[in-house]
Amino acid sequence: MQLSPKLLKRLQKREKKLKRLRSRHKRGGINYDLAARINQLEAKQKTELWPLLLEEQPHWQAVAHENQRLLAQEQVLAKVTRESGSTYATYSSQLRGGIRKNGYLYLTTEQNVWLLNIFSQYYRYTTFSGTINGLGLARVAGQGVGLSLFGDRVPQEFKADITKEGGLIMRKTKDYWESHGGYFMKSLVADPFKGNENKRQQFLQNRQRLLKALNDFRKKLLM
Repeated sequence: MQLSPKLLKRLQKREKKLKRLRSRHKRGGINYDLAARINQLEAKQKTELWPLLLEEQPHWQAVAHENQRLLAQEQVLAKVTRESGSTYATYSSQLRGGIRKNGYLYLTTEQNVWLLNIFSQYYRYTTFSGTINGLGLARVAGQGVGLSLFGDRVPQEFKADITKEGGLIMRKTKDYWESHGGYFMKSLVADPFKGNENKRQQFLQNRQRLLKALNDFRKKLLM
């Protein structure tokens, strides 16, 4: 990815927005919705800066590839930890998140399918597909669909496969029936290392180095 004028302008605009939101959050105290919004924007910023760093400083590619190898895993259990409901939204269509300091992957619904879409009343995504990079930042979008003529099938668990190239596929394995509809998963959590603490710690150590390099690159480029 090359740094085009359009991309640079988008990065600069998002950086200013993040600065305003952080200031507002600091003044206003605890605000979980605002914190979630900041986290999502921060994830977008890092995701777009990431390939620019690797292109500008290719010596980090080996560390990034090692982290992708450490993440490669099959049949990772992902559990829904929080649900939400809306009069206008029916089910999740896109999720975004990343691996936190504890080494677990957390994803939050970024976009829903709205009730005004007539097909949304009958179909539900059963598969989500996307990517996860060497920083542990992930994004998936709904792919496969299942029919639900009456009520709603609300997801509870998925099985995820992660490739060494950074592919991430989640297939629904458990749900429950809800009669009214309009309920959807808000967030889920998974252990991409399946309890392997050596892999987890190595990944986190590598990521700490990569994040420092990314932050230095970000300051030089945008501040």
